[in-house]
Amino acid sequence: MGFRPRLRWIDEMRTAPRAAAIALCAALALASGPAAAEPAAASPIEPEAKAILERMASLLQKATAFSLVADLAWDSVQADGQKLEFGETRRIAVRRPDRLRFDIERRTGEKRGTIYDGKEIAVFDFDEKAYASVPKTVTLDDVLDYAQEDLGVRVPLAEMFSAEFGKTLSEQIREASSVDVDQIGGVACDHVAFRTDTADIQVWVAQGDKPLARRVVISYRNEIGQPQFRADLRDWNLAASLPDSLFSVVPPAGSERVPLAAQPNAPEAAR
Repeated sequence: MGFRPRLRWIDEMRTAPRAAAIALCAALALASGPAAAEPAAASPIEPEAKAILERMASLLQKATAFSLVADLAWDSVQADGQKLEFGETRRIAVRRPDRLRFDIERRTGEKRGTIYDGKEIAVFDFDEKAYASVPKTVTLDDVLDYAQEDLGVRVPLAEMFSAEFGKTLSEQIREASSVDVDQIGGVACDHVAFRTDTADIQVWVAQGDKPLARRVVISYRNEIGQPQFRADLRDWNLAASLPDSLFSVVPPAGSERVPLAAQPNAPEAAR
């Protein structure tokens, strides 16, 4: 989506028309009578938008295994204010409660990976022929937190893989509105815009019985230059057959093991 400021979940935001939320022109009683109560302010969270997000979160939370491809792009604001865009493609596989795999190819051609097999988390740099691992026997949610907060490993859109995705959304959203129905990759999607304390977020959710996010754009409005993060999500498979072998930590031939140093309180930019 960020949700904790790390949610990596915006194109130019088309602001949905909003009713004047606090229209205090509702009738007050005449001076001769008792004052009428002021009308309640309209909720900044539109029920339709909330329902779309809840359906999306519920579907992912119920999935015991899934895979997808994420084409990611993000802004890097330079000292002179210029924004440069960088990007990568991630092939993602998740099997609850304790399996995770990312295969990463950056636009520069660099290839990296992260695997959690339920017993250890390992990161690979295929160009440098190096890898590192650390023992860890925890749930998927815990290993996502550990990878980001202690190891400084970037896990964009981590909340989407969490068993508490719906709860996180509910706690973090301050405003939400339905914008339009758009076509993303030939799929009709509900375009929803919402805000957290630190970010403006848009998500395009497929209509129908598989309400999966097809595009996510985040604008970090409190950061210098208001950089954006963009993700196009494709090739979703909620019936994926993901064998144990897919999550095996097997170092590539000729690779060297290097220390994996913990980085307490790793900065946001490193994630």
